[in-house]
Amino acid sequence: MSNKPFTPPYWTDVNTPPAQYQWLDRNISCEVAIIGSGIVGAMCAERFSRAGIDTVLVGEQPVGYGSTAFSQGVINYQTEYGLLELAKLIGIDNAVEVFKLCEKSIDTLENLCEQFDINVDFTRTNSLYYTDNTSEVAEINQEYLALHHNGFSVECVNPQTAQNNFSFPIQAGIISNGLCATFNPYLLAHALVKKAMQNNCRIYENTAISYISGSNGNFRLHTTLGKIIKAREIIMATGNKKYKTFPCKPHKKVVLTLVTRPLSDFLGWPGRCVILNSGKTRIRLRITPDNRIIISGNSSGPVGLGAAKLLKTRTSENIVRLHEKLISMFPGIREIQPEYCFLNHYVHVKDMLPVIGQSKIPGIDFALCPGENGTAFANIAADILLAQHTGNTPTYSRIFSPARFAE
Repeated sequence: MSNKPFTPPYWTDVNTPPAQYQWLDRNISCEVAIIGSGIVGAMCAERFSRAGIDTVLVGEQPVGYGSTAFSQGVINYQTEYGLLELAKLIGIDNAVEVFKLCEKSIDTLENLCEQFDINVDFTRTNSLYYTDNTSEVAEINQEYLALHHNGFSVECVNPQTAQNNFSFPIQAGIISNGLCATFNPYLLAHALVKKAMQNNCRIYENTAISYISGSNGNFRLHTTLGKIIKAREIIMATGNKKYKTFPCKPHKKVVLTLVTRPLSDFLGWPGRCVILNSGKTRIRLRITPDNRIIISGNSSGPVGLGAAKLLKTRTSENIVRLHEKLISMFPGIREIQPEYCFLNHYVHVKDMLPVIGQSKIPGIDFALCPGENGTAFANIAADILLAQHTGNTPTYSRIFSPARFAE
């Protein structure tokens, strides 16, 4: 990596765009307009167009840029909260429902990937959730019991079993069998958009919406270049770009990601599983098909524009910490050197779940799915919004509804 602290995102740097889409140069009309050209918007476009609904996808950036390009490319059955921690916020039945929906999303994505003619490197894998802190052992063990009793395929890991497989200390852990997958998020967005286009969805990238006028059934989306999209319904899949549209005040989070140079082996890392630790200083690790390690971790520091110098200093310190963490975890892996380094700012609500459903304006729906498991939530959002559009809203949609913030 160069002396500069930041590089372009790994996925958009190593992949040639499979396709480029025109910007909107005329006035058009449609039944459903989806704003956002990342995985969430692409997933909704694929689902709606497959159902035969006249759909337009419009994105301010090229397909697969934005938060999609900065993500690790992991889909998991877990949320950023564990099952028991989430249960404290929304109740155990709702928490189990969320985990089951995320598990189902992995199956759905796997089936979709088999239909694509773009290889997105989808790979089903195990995951390890662990702690190296003795004070968290009881919490991890309780989490394991809760997952096991609710039918998830999990195994308990203790220090004795861990030392025979992993090269880093584990006081307690949970192996989840096949409840995780890795993929190329940039190519996944393109594969979804291509599938949507084959189903007659119209795609426009590099087209920013400046404002929306009209009302339910008769919206007008005005682009910065003066063109208009007439739509009966709008889906806001804008990720972090329009966080001010959240139905409540969101929290901001900064995630630092390092991507190493290709490595020759992965001693102390059995099965190339996804690794996630517990606690406030969370890190998540995966291996790419070209044998790089991607490690992401929370990056403390200010987000405001006036704090750029301080943020750069703290980021430099965190780059060193993440690199040192990798070396300490895997002493048997030689020459671990970062080649890519980038920051992603995203926002979230208190329960770390997506915001899916009708906004305060009838006819405008949220599909806001930021965070570590945004791809699973994108699938859930596409299912809920399509069902809602056809008059068959599922009962579980209440868990993600914007209305929950008024309760």
